[in-house]
This record gives sequence, C-alpha cells and structure tokens, in this order.
Amino acid sequence: MTKFLLQQKYIFIAICAVLTLLSSVIFIVGENHFGFDSNDLKAFVLSDEQVDKEHNEDFYRKLIKNEKDEFMILETDVTIKYVTSKWREKSGYEEDCLIKKNFFSFVHASDLPFIANSMLMALDTKAVKDGIGPFRIKDSKDQYSLYMAESVPVFDKHGDVVLLALILRDLSNPLGGNDEEKDLSTVDREELENLISMAN
Repeated sequence: MTKFLLQQKYIFIAICAVLTLLSSVIFIVGENHFGFDSNDLKAFVLSDEQVDKEHNEDFYRKLIKNEKDEFMILETDVTIKYVTSKWREKSGYEEDCLIKKNFFSFVHASDLPFIANSMLMALDTKAVKDGIGPFRIKDSKDQYSLYMAESVPVFDKHGDVVLLALILRDLSNPLGGNDEEKDLSTVDREELENLISMAN
C-alpha cells in the first residue's frame, strides 16, 4: 500500500511539473505573439472608481505609457471621452464639439469601413494594435488631415475593455514639398495608400 501511494505521489508531482511547464510555454508564446507582456497589461487597467471618473492628460499618458504623441480616449461605443489639448487646438474644435461625439463622424467617408473594421478588431483581440490607417480626420474647417494610429485597450479589473486609447500620428504631408497643398478630401483609398507607400 505504501509503495502504491509513493507511486501516486510521484505521478502527481510529474503531472504538476508538466502543467507548470506547459502554462509557462503558453504564456511566453502569447507574449511574443501579441507583442505585449504582463507588465504592460497591468499598466492599462483601471479600478472601478477610476472607470467613471474624469481624468486629465497626465493621467492618461501614464496609463497608456505614452509621453509625446497626441491621442483620443474612446468609449467602447467609439464616443470620444478625452482628447489632448494640443490636438484639439490644432483641429480647431471647442471641447464640447468633440466630447461625447461619435469618433466615426469625424472620419472621411471613404476611410470609414476600413477604420471601423480596425477598431472592431482592436476591441475583439483585446491587444495593442499598431499600424491602423492611413485614414483622414476632419477639422473644424471641414479640411482633412491624414493619420496613422495605434490603439491601446484599457481594461477594468475583470479584464473587460472599457476604453480605447487611439494614439494619433499626423501624416498630412507624407511626401513634403508641394503635396502640402493637396486636398486630401478628394483622394480615394487606393491613391491614399499609394501616397503612404511612396513616402515610406
């Protein structure tokens, strides 16, 4: 009987060791595949109290670990919760023209299916997604600026996405020179993507 229990003990230890090893491999592969680690993930989590609270730019910058780029904070239904003051001034909007408005209402109609699909993917995968774009955002004078973006999901303590940070990189004049005067509102999707490819 003692010999049988001893064998059972060793089998149990072996199973635990295999499961521990397997979980470590899955975690490492997951980190490499999605491009973020557990430390990053913890940085994007809000407590219950913080979810409903209004926050300033400094708070959001620390939360999403971004020191310089302009960004928007979107609710999961893509209504705008926060916009950096520098981007707001550049685009010419008063704060009340942006806050609680649907982000898609500022995106060029030709880019809308593309950007909407990218945002849905970002919400579904719950991962940081870079290289969203190019897409155009309309300013207060109905002129368009060209952007690429990175989306950073912000989670609650249950692991659900509660906000999406959209980090914006202005590409309005990708080729320089005379293209500065180009009316981006008249450019179709194919030409827009060719323009970005030429600039790269």
